[in-house]
Formats: sequence, C-alpha cells, structure tokens
Amino acid sequence: MNVMRGSGRGGDDPNRREQVLAFVSDDTSESIVRAVIAELMVPFANVQRGDAMAAGRYLASHRSPRILIVDLSRSDLPVSTMAGLADVCEPGVAVLAIGDRNDVGLFRDLIGLGISDYLVKPLSRDLLSRALGGLLEGRPETTGTGRGVARTGRVVAVVGARGGVGTTTLAVNLAWSLAEGNARRVALLDLDLHQGSAALMLDVKPGPALREAILNPDRIDAQFIERATARHGERLFVIAGEEAFDDDIPLASDGVSRLVGALKSQFHYVVVDMPDVTQSGTQQVLAEAAAVVVVGEPSLAGARDCTRITNMIRIQTPRQRVLVAVNRIGAYRRGELSEADFEKALGRPVDVRIAFDPVHALEDANLGHPAAARSGSLASGVRRLIDEIGGSPAAGVAQRGGGWFTRLLPGARA
Repeated sequence: MNVMRGSGRGGDDPNRREQVLAFVSDDTSESIVRAVIAELMVPFANVQRGDAMAAGRYLASHRSPRILIVDLSRSDLPVSTMAGLADVCEPGVAVLAIGDRNDVGLFRDLIGLGISDYLVKPLSRDLLSRALGGLLEGRPETTGTGRGVARTGRVVAVVGARGGVGTTTLAVNLAWSLAEGNARRVALLDLDLHQGSAALMLDVKPGPALREAILNPDRIDAQFIERATARHGERLFVIAGEEAFDDDIPLASDGVSRLVGALKSQFHYVVVDMPDVTQSGTQQVLAEAAAVVVVGEPSLAGARDCTRITNMIRIQTPRQRVLVAVNRIGAYRRGELSEADFEKALGRPVDVRIAFDPVHALEDANLGHPAAARSGSLASGVRRLIDEIGGSPAAGVAQRGGGWFTRLLPGARA
C-alpha cells in the first residue's frame, strides 16, 4: 500500500490516477482516514492536510482520483464550495464529504448535488469504513443515508448537413479548444470507421478499438477506454478507426451507447464527429447529446439540408439543444446565400458563422495543427460555440461553477 502525505505536486506524476485522495484539516480526522485506508488495504491512496481549496489547487494540475474525500469544515459556503470544486474534478469521481455542521438541510443539498455521502465530525472509524468500503466496491448507497447521483460528462454531437462542409474540422477544433483553452479532459470520437479523418487531422494513429467496441460492447470498461484512446496533448484523447472499405461494420446502437456512456464517466466532454445520422448508433448519440451542432454551407442546398437535419432532430429529440454553424463563408463567391436568405430558408437564426480561410485551412489539416490554435474566423467561431454549449474555463473552487453534477438545486443552501 502506498499512502502519501504532501502539500503540493511534489515529485509525483500528475497523470497518475489515485484510488483514493483525501484532504482533511485536523489531526484526528487525518489519523482516522489513514487508519481506515490501511484497514481496507487501498492499493494507491494519497492523504494530504488541507481543505476543499487545497483539493481544488491539487486537482487543477493532477488526474482526479476514483474516490475523493474532502473536508468542508473550514468552508462558510459548503454547497458553493463543492459546486466550484467540480470545475477541476473529472466526471465519474465518487465524493465523500466530511464537515462539522450537523444540518439535515445541508446534507440533503450535498446529496442532491451528487455527493455520495456526508459524514459529520468527529469522524467515526466504523462509519467511515462503511462509507469508503461501499464506494470501493461500487455500491451506490454507502452508510444508508446517502445516495449520490453519478456525475457524467457532456456529449456534443457535430453533424454535417451534407458532405464537404467542414464537419470534422469543426469537431476537431472544438474538442481541441475545450481541452487546451478550457482545461477540460475531452474525448473526441470519430464514428466514421472507414473514412474518418479526425485522427489524421491531429496526427494521431487510429486503432482497432472503435471496431472492437462496436462489435463487442461487453468488453467496454475503464481499462478498455484507457487502451483505446490516442492522446493529443495532456487533455485531448481520440478514438477513431480506419477499417477496410469492404468490411461492413454497422453502427449498432448498443455498442455506440455503451462506448459513449463509458467515455462520459471519464471525460468532461465527449465530442462526437457524426457520420450518417440515419443509422441506429448515431440516433442514440443524438438522444444522449447535451448539444447538437449542425454544420452547413451558405448555399441553397446547404440551407435545405440544414433545415431537414434540424427538423429531424426536433421531431426525434424535441428537448435537444440544436446549434447551427454556417461554415466556409466566402469559399464559393457566386451563388452564396446571404445571412438573411439563409436564416429565412432555415426558419431560425444562425448561431455561428465561420469565414473560409484558404491560406491556412489545408496547411493546418495536413500538418496536424488545429486551426483554432491561431487567431482567425474558425477560432472565433469555435469560441462562440463553446460559449453556447456552456464550456466555461476551469476555475478555482472559490468561483461557482454551475454545480457539482449538473447545477445547484433551486433553493440549495450555501
């Protein structure tokens, strides 16, 4: 067993994931936490002295643990503190809070946010053992008082109204910007198994994992995801395939749903580059997406196809957030629809307009260099999309971040 104590990054690997990470603010609590971790024989644990603010600083530069124990005793606004801590914590983390306020209303608010359990000081070794043991075994209910709601990442589906409108370019740059500019862990999933180019545009190698996930969904788990993803930088991970053209692999809804669900448990955002939206697997992604970005071009046919796609999404998933991005403006010169004509044909305003950059578009794609890394129309358009999607940058725990798992409950106690 490895139980460490420290006050900062030290010499450890920031990409290593701990089984249990605990931040406690007093000697007695620290002693009990260490004793319970030893009793349960947790293989990789890190116990540090500090409060939720210290936990936030640590998590801003380290992988989130599977289980987080955080001390709220020094917080005047514990619910807001936990909401802000979510900004730097990955989805899928089980959270056990401890504090000195024996308040039923506070307890309910914390559980409502998705915290697995809340234990009141002075800590009972038996209660902590039951709570932590339950989390280690994956039980949703620990001491019998708490039942947290699993926090998951947000799915953003990027759909082309027709071929050649820059759907993959936008998906790649959206994922890269969320990872690099917004400090989020992001999975980019290219569901075109035969001709997808997301991996090519980021200069990473596609592998057989996507095919395996589609055909054998029972194999999908956390370890499978770790093996399946190709890393681009510290926070962007890509899953893509490059299968033979004569190998017919239908996008079965079960495989796609299981894969997306597994990704949601480990990443803040799952950006999906969507192929044909008539297949059952892509229909499942649309149903689960927090936002759907429909990409079109400023032509009459582009307006028609955007209208058809957006109408289809409204009918099938009427509560879905649909954003329309008109790409490659200025690339066609003759026959290009004006903004007013396009919106008239569409029957709604356009959310993002992106001018065509003939100088850098092909160069960036060939070199595996995200165009959003440079200033320009595409970078500006991606930032507007992120604002619409709600991808606020990572912040310190003192800033309210939109809730631990979804958003603060109405009337939640600070």
